[in-house]
Amino acid sequence: MEAERAVVAAARAGQASVPGEQPPQPPPLPQQTPPAPGRGELSLPGILHFIQHEWARFEAEKSRWEAEKAELQRIRDVIGNLLPDKCMEDINCFNSATVYLPDI
Repeated sequence: MEAERAVVAAARAGQASVPGEQPPQPPPLPQQTPPAPGRGELSLPGILHFIQHEWARFEAEKSRWEAEKAELQRIRDVIGNLLPDKCMEDINCFNSATVYLPDI
């Protein structure tokens, strides 16, 4: 009776069921491989730095795009002022190959 209790208690504790037998060993943990060269581990400061860098790059690109857009609108306005009024009224004038510009 005492031996049976010892076997049950050992089974509950995850030990071997037969006295004198070694308990099963857990599988070995996989080896941790270091990160590849040039690729650091992710960290909160690293992620925040990346997001801030990308945001600054995005804002600079947006600023350049807005400046280019404003420049193209000024060019459109200048060309619109140079074209004869009859061309401005005729919508097909802008689709034709011939552009009417006054001699300067």
